[in-house]
Amino acid sequence: MVGTDVGKFNGAVEVGVSRFGGKESSKREWKKQNAGRGRVGKSAMVGIRDCETNRIAVMCVDSGNIANLQGFTHERMKPDTLAFMDGA
Repeated sequence: MVGTDVGKFNGAVEVGVSRFGGKESSKREWKKQNAGRGRVGKSAMVGIRDCETNRIAVMCVDSGNIANLQGFTHERMKPDTLAFMDGA
């Protein structure tokens, strides 16, 4: 197929997962999930940044597990792309 790699990342990229959301203790009583600390009530976001052009791609995922991360990166990167991660 011609043009299937158009717009895909190439070269060196950074890949990362972050969680966004407020502290459980800061929420109103009716919004608290009372299910613990850490990931509770937060949304996972996965992103790719091109090291040369600073172009980014971000997507909200159900969880920050390796399957979601690999699916996102394989859709958006060419096969010879070098990906850097923080290892967390």
